[in-house]
Amino acid sequence: MTPEFNWDDLWLAYQSDGYIHRAVNRYRMLVLGRGVKIEAPPRIQRYLDERFRIMKSVNGLGWDDLLRVAALDYVLFGNAFMIRAGSSQIRAVYGYRINTQRATAALYPVSPRMLRPIFSPAGEVVAWQLYVRTSRAGHVVPPKEFNSREVLHLHYNRGSEYVFGTPLLLCVLEDVRALRQIEEDILRLLHKFANPLLVINTPDALGYGDGIRADMTELANVINQMAEDGFLVLMPGQDVRMLGAESVALRMEGYLDSFKRRVFSGLGMSANMLADESEPLERQVELERQIRDTVTDIQHQFGQHLLDQVIGVLLQEAGIETDEVSLVFDLPDQQAWLRFEQAVANLYALNLITRDEARKRSGLTEPFDEKDSYLWRVSLPRVLEPLRMQLRYGLAGSSAQGPGGSAPAGSGGGDPAVIPSPTGPRVTRRQAGRPPRTGTEPV
Repeated sequence: MTPEFNWDDLWLAYQSDGYIHRAVNRYRMLVLGRGVKIEAPPRIQRYLDERFRIMKSVNGLGWDDLLRVAALDYVLFGNAFMIRAGSSQIRAVYGYRINTQRATAALYPVSPRMLRPIFSPAGEVVAWQLYVRTSRAGHVVPPKEFNSREVLHLHYNRGSEYVFGTPLLLCVLEDVRALRQIEEDILRLLHKFANPLLVINTPDALGYGDGIRADMTELANVINQMAEDGFLVLMPGQDVRMLGAESVALRMEGYLDSFKRRVFSGLGMSANMLADESEPLERQVELERQIRDTVTDIQHQFGQHLLDQVIGVLLQEAGIETDEVSLVFDLPDQQAWLRFEQAVANLYALNLITRDEARKRSGLTEPFDEKDSYLWRVSLPRVLEPLRMQLRYGLAGSSAQGPGGSAPAGSGGGDPAVIPSPTGPRVTRRQAGRPPRTGTEPV
């Protein structure tokens, strides 16, 4: 059994509603971040990179391009489809022989709005029909059928009895419709009471049961032509009221705020994220935590499908059996991770945890070289260099007075060019072309 999702409703909501449009784009941006990196042994990595370069040369869609298109369908519809195009020209790639007759030459992303499943008598999907829509009047493109092995189906939160995954934003569509209806009603009220309805009461001066129509018409004309700061002088018994000016109209602010909160909660975002209005910090922090959890869940399911159906197919075509291929996503919130690392660093600085425990909490598993640390390379040289220079020049300067403290240099009959010091001999520089002076020569 397949759920009856109206893909056109979701697509129209994404195109026309600002809240849904920004929410979907933000989810996709958080899921992909700066890109999804493939980590594998060097030889397998080179093979996969070459396969995606071949795909890009065929239809212009490489690894990053496929992810951008597929991630939008995955977030908006909860389903992403790719159709494989095979080629018999790919026989070997970087030492790996291709074991299939038609290797995957390109992947074409297709929207769920264009595909319909074909079931077997047992209820299994055996094929997909592709419906291409055209804007030409009266031109109909016949559907094309693809075997289920040629269609890659990436689904999100799919039930065991369903074919399609559940759209992430399906639960918020009715709330968005209700919110927009309330805003439309408020707009009608604004138009209505910006030009209010006048109620004119004219006395029955002639006793005929109603007022004189000429007086009412003249009074209405005067009101329509009067200036904004004008005023009326009425005859006895005449009365003019504006309907709705007595504040008897329904107040809509509370209903509007209530439905806005429902929409933001359904989208998993705060009003501050959607540039609507500011919210209390506690609510922003809680919604940010929820969106991080949701994005992490999307990354896990989306990445698992990519590994099994995209990367796995390419490895299978070359006969590669390995568990060492993985996908690395960006963190959904870099600021949250920085705050966590700062908290771990503070725990270590306060001697509440050891260095090894701090590195383990931060996810650092590589061996740590003490002499490659900031302390050895920066902090200690900054402290020791002034001391070394002071020891070098200070002690050397004090040794020039000799043991007695008052004898001039060279008075002991020795060579003044070599001055003994506690750090060893220090050779002075002589001027070129002059022999060294003796202690008896005049200066």
